[in-house]
Amino acid sequence: MTQPAAPAHPEAAPVIEHLGLEVNPLGGWYRQVHECRPPRGTGRSLVTVITYLLDRARPIAYLHRTSADAIHYFHQGCPLAVVTVSPDGELRRQVLGRDLENGQSLQVVVVGGTWKAFELVGGPWALISEAVAPGWEPTDQTEATPAVYERDHPHLRDALEPLVRDGLDA
Repeated sequence: MTQPAAPAHPEAAPVIEHLGLEVNPLGGWYRQVHECRPPRGTGRSLVTVITYLLDRARPIAYLHRTSADAIHYFHQGCPLAVVTVSPDGELRRQVLGRDLENGQSLQVVVVGGTWKAFELVGGPWALISEAVAPGWEPTDQTEATPAVYERDHPHLRDALEPLVRDGLDA
């Protein structure tokens, strides 16, 4: 496994190694841990599950979407913001974490067709899982370009610009 970027926080390195995580092209580290194939093994997977980690070296998972619903589960580390934009342009920021009394959640559901990004909230690293149904497929994932905020949602430019990778064509 090749890991071009070293994690910024010393506690994250052993977690990444122990879980066998690899660099995610959208940011962070991940590994698929389960896939539920459909009956008779044909067609799209029913469910896929990944383990996912962000750290200070890779603190953002850039804005992207799929047609499938995803449920994100907090495990350990610092809080992690889940920033979403619905098809009608509603911006939401939910926080995965342990501090339930202050509005953090142990899980966040993101409905298919919704743009989503993740970012660390005031800490060195965060570990979550994501279950996707129907299962994740690379051809079903779209990474956001500046057109998302320039053309589709100009009122969200300030919030979304840092979550869209530089150099992507609209």
